[in-house]
Amino acid sequence: METVRKKTPFGIIAGVLFIVAIAYYVWNYMQWSSWPLTIIGLLNLGTLICIAAGLFRSQTKAGKILVLVGSIVRAVYPFFNVQAGYYMIACFGFLLLAVAAILAMSNGGLQLLGKTWFIPGLVMAAYAVLFCIRIPEFWNHISPVDLIGQMMPPCLIAAGTVLGGLALAKPEKTVTQPIPAAKRMESLQAVEELKKYKELLDSGVISQDEFDAKKNQLLGL
Repeated sequence: METVRKKTPFGIIAGVLFIVAIAYYVWNYMQWSSWPLTIIGLLNLGTLICIAAGLFRSQTKAGKILVLVGSIVRAVYPFFNVQAGYYMIACFGFLLLAVAAILAMSNGGLQLLGKTWFIPGLVMAAYAVLFCIRIPEFWNHISPVDLIGQMMPPCLIAAGTVLGGLALAKPEKTVTQPIPAAKRMESLQAVEELKKYKELLDSGVISQDEFDAKKNQLLGL
């Protein structure tokens, strides 16, 4: 029998949603902002990329740490960008996502997260709704395509946060499955051949170094 890790699709889907939002921001910077990016622009993209990378590996410790670091930096982003008002709701949502990543790193925290995983996404969804409500102020100044483009990133990030919280709340699962017959046969053959070389070592026909080299070869070390 062998143990295989079973991945959950929620983290992958959440990461993809963040990547699409990142792609829009890059396009937007290229269209309207100076290029190469300013420090603020790099900070914006860097935090989202960090979160997206972590969500792709949400069931590993490294993935959780990436989500934690990206979310914390993103939560303090307005202090660098001098933004306030309703955007602070999004910062609170990222801060809650960071808390979710911390909870996901321990068994006790994972149990609590299993009951509260939706809270970061709920806060982020509230921000997305308020953002879209504010958009009509600019209807007379931008085209319908640009209007949709303005609404898309916060909605994608909100959906990604919902799925991200769910992915973090899922404990890493492993499944035990039978070893394939061909692989099992190869293992038995390697053991038998190793026994023969051990006999040659004991009888002095080969040296210890020769035996060790053959053992590593047979065992794939």
